Amino acid sequence: MGKRRNSKQSTPWFNNQLTSLNLIGNNNINCECVQFVHENRQYNDFPIPPGVTELVLTLTFDQLNADDRVWLNGIVSVNNNLNNFTTAVLTITRGNQEIYRSEVEVDRETNDDSTIIPFSFVDELNQDLANVQYTVFIFVGNPAFFLDGPSTLTAQRMRA
Repeated sequence: MGKRRNSKQSTPWFNNQLTSLNLIGNNNINCECVQFVHENRQYNDFPIPPGVTELVLTLTFDQLNADDRVWLNGIVSVNNNLNNFTTAVLTITRGNQEIYRSEVEVDRETNDDSTIIPFSFVDELNQDLANVQYTVFIFVGNPAFFLDGPSTLTAQRMRA
C-alpha cells in the first residue's frame, strides 16, 4: 500500500489563487438567480472548416436589466485528428460584441486530442437590453478538427 501524505503538510492549491482573485476588484455582491437558460447539443465528428468561425451554441434572454449579471459557463467537446497540436479560439458574443475570448491548445492525435474546452464568464450589464443573444463560436486553422460529443451553454441571470 502506498504511503499516505499528511494533509497538514500540504497547502491547498487555491490559497494563492483566491488572494489573486480578490486583488482584481470588489466583486462581492449579494444577488439572486432570477432566470436560468441553457442549450445542449450533441455533436458527432462535426468538421470545423479551417479559417471559418463556427457557431457552436446560442441562447437568448427576452429582457436584461441594467446592473444584472449574466453568468455564462459551459463546455465544448472537440477532437483534433491532426499530428500537430492545434490552437482553438473560443469566443462568446453578446449580440455583435465579443465579450469573452480564450485560446486553448488541443494536443495532437493520440495524445489527449479528444477533450473538452470549459469556459466561464460573468457579463456585467450597465443598461437595459431586449432580445439579448449570447453565442459561443470556435475558430481553428486545422482541416482535421471536429466538434465531437456533448456541448453545453448555461446562463444564469443574477440580480443584486
